[in-house]
Amino acid sequence: MVAVAVLAVGAGLAMATGLLPEPAALSERDQPEAKPSSPSVGRAAWEYRLRPSLGVDSTKGHSQAGSAWRWVCYLGKHLTGMATNAMLCATYKCGLWLVGGWGIVAAKKGSVRIVTDSTAILPLDYVAEHDLRVAPQVILFGEDSFLENVTISSEEFYRRLRSSRTSPKTSAPPPGEFVKAYETELARAETVVSIHPTAELSGTVRSAETARQQWFAGADIRIIDTRTVAGCLGDLVRQAVAWADQGMAADAIVAEVQRMAGRARSYFLVPTLEYLQRGGRIGGAAALLGSVLQVKPILEIHDGRVQVLERVRVLSRARERMLELTVDHCRRSLAPRRCVMHADVPSEALSLAEDLRRRLGGPLPSIYEVGAAIATHAGPGVTAAGFFVG
Repeated sequence: MVAVAVLAVGAGLAMATGLLPEPAALSERDQPEAKPSSPSVGRAAWEYRLRPSLGVDSTKGHSQAGSAWRWVCYLGKHLTGMATNAMLCATYKCGLWLVGGWGIVAAKKGSVRIVTDSTAILPLDYVAEHDLRVAPQVILFGEDSFLENVTISSEEFYRRLRSSRTSPKTSAPPPGEFVKAYETELARAETVVSIHPTAELSGTVRSAETARQQWFAGADIRIIDTRTVAGCLGDLVRQAVAWADQGMAADAIVAEVQRMAGRARSYFLVPTLEYLQRGGRIGGAAALLGSVLQVKPILEIHDGRVQVLERVRVLSRARERMLELTVDHCRRSLAPRRCVMHADVPSEALSLAEDLRRRLGGPLPSIYEVGAAIATHAGPGVTAAGFFVG
């Protein structure tokens, strides 16, 4: 069988190169002579007398040899065609694989993907649109544990917060959440820039560092402690995503995010200091002062910590003072970028945003809803303004 296959391929190659003409293509002069019929040879038994120029003894031609030779030629032609097609197909596919593979390498080389966590309070439609990996903070109600925006929504959180006798607690995303996020993005890019809230208020940076050190020791993962949280963190992430989409190098993105983070400012009002005191985010003395004197302090995040900026007696006056401080800073900024935040008081946030636009001009500031992790410590009813100075 192997010999026949080799002979068939050889015959096909000979025909393909013109050394051996196909039977159908033989001229009348080249056609083998059919031996005269005889009583002992039926019509089904064909005898071919092949030309001596082909190196075949014509005197030995008989029906089986002639038929076999025709089939050899036929199989040779088609087997060779099949082999040629297979080789061409394999070459084509190999070429596509090589080109595609180099394309993937070229696309991946030098590319950057951004990772963050749910304290950036990014809108869910933005996260979906940009296919962003967001590590969820852990929300604890007694023995019940939830992942922010994954197994508990903001609406469900506020409902539980108001009805539950148990005060909620929070925990940073476990390292496993970052392992999943980094694994996904390192398959798509050479570098991951991971942008997170101040380590003074959250263990998120520590958890991200653990994931990098234990699972991705050789990978290019840049973890940034922005020293801020909430809306300003969200704006930093949005800007980093835009820079990455534009093809900016990882070193430049990290440098610009760090520079921009140093200019972030957040002022916010809380109806009560109770939640901040429970969570240890503000000193007990300040909380006592606020409750006894009914003072409504304007708080700020300064150097990664929550601090009291000013103390005002009436909430409406405190709101006006926060607005004045924000407008004053933004007017002195060369490239103001501002946002408004709220904890389940969207109408108050919209009013604050419209006041900022009326006094500063330009588009309406971005409005963020504070998520469960931040509202656990600040409480419901919070309004805030975030911006970048300089």
